[in-house]
Amino acid sequence: EREYKNTVPRGIGELFSSLPFGRQNTYSYAITVAQTLFQGGKIGAGIRGAHSFERAAQAQLDDAREDLTYRVKVAYLNALFAQRMLEISEATQAQVNEHLRTVQVNHRVGSTGDYDLLRSQVESANQEPLVIGARNGLENAQFELRRLVNIPVDQPVELTTAALTDADSLPEVDSVALRAELPDRSALVSAEANVDFRRQAVRVYRGDAFPLLKFTMNYGGQAYPSAGLPAPGDFRRDWNASVSLSMSLFDGFRNRGVVRQARAELERAEAQFSQTREGVAIQVEEARSEMLRARALVAARRQTVTQATRAYHLADVRYVNQIASSIEVSDARLALQQARVNEAQSTRDYLLAIAGVERALGKPAPLARPAQRVATGAAGQ
Repeated sequence: EREYKNTVPRGIGELFSSLPFGRQNTYSYAITVAQTLFQGGKIGAGIRGAHSFERAAQAQLDDAREDLTYRVKVAYLNALFAQRMLEISEATQAQVNEHLRTVQVNHRVGSTGDYDLLRSQVESANQEPLVIGARNGLENAQFELRRLVNIPVDQPVELTTAALTDADSLPEVDSVALRAELPDRSALVSAEANVDFRRQAVRVYRGDAFPLLKFTMNYGGQAYPSAGLPAPGDFRRDWNASVSLSMSLFDGFRNRGVVRQARAELERAEAQFSQTREGVAIQVEEARSEMLRARALVAARRQTVTQATRAYHLADVRYVNQIASSIEVSDARLALQQARVNEAQSTRDYLLAIAGVERALGKPAPLARPAQRVATGAAGQ
């Protein structure tokens, strides 16, 4: 009508004046709200399953931290043992050198033969590689400790406990209370959470067989100004709402197969949880037995050190008074060295057994007598 004012009848365009035909600008907005009202418990099961999965992941993280703590304890005790081996080697070397000086003096005055002198010189020379090996073993043990606690390789480390030499520093675990302790392992929590996750997965897949009830609402508006931006009154608004119910009549037995697979995964998770629980119980009992064995050896080895120390002292006195031979002194010194090594090893094994008990339990072991010093403390700068 605007283009052909004289030929086209007037008034027809007024009927479509508010419609978008031929408009240069079009504005529209829409808001859609959709909410599932019922789906056979699938939504709630999915939420609970997600929480179970999160709990299992957190338990796995905690288990990794517990394992790292145990490995740090083992590395620290190994470093203490290596340090003790160096001390024993250096002490034995000092005894050998002192005995060599005594033999040299006796050889000069003619009271000792060439054989005893040569034997003492060979023993002194043979002790030097043992000291070097013990020093290298201590460095390697400290390198491993630095790696686990994440400190630089060149960072000085000082081991601040004397657990392998001081009997009062050893903790005493209450074996009766230990037997009554229930494990609190993160592995058990993770396995149990995995069972619940698989149980919720069965419910999620089973929910697909139920009808789906869904609510939907749409709200929107349109405006077609001739020019410029539309005014608030230019919008024509409309909304609609619907409730729909849908259900799959036949899916080729897909849902039934998925549910069976989920149930099989649930049975496997339950079996794994049962195996984990039995395995933890066995680990606790094995760690407890190992701890009792190591504790009995500690007392025996320390008594042996006392006896070996006394025997070496008597052999040395007898040699000075020319009652015993140099061979007897060497044998007594070797027995003392071996007794000290056995004592340090049994003490290390006892502390490792306590750490193993705590690793198996997932919590500190009940103590009848706490240590006066921390047996497995952190490395100090």
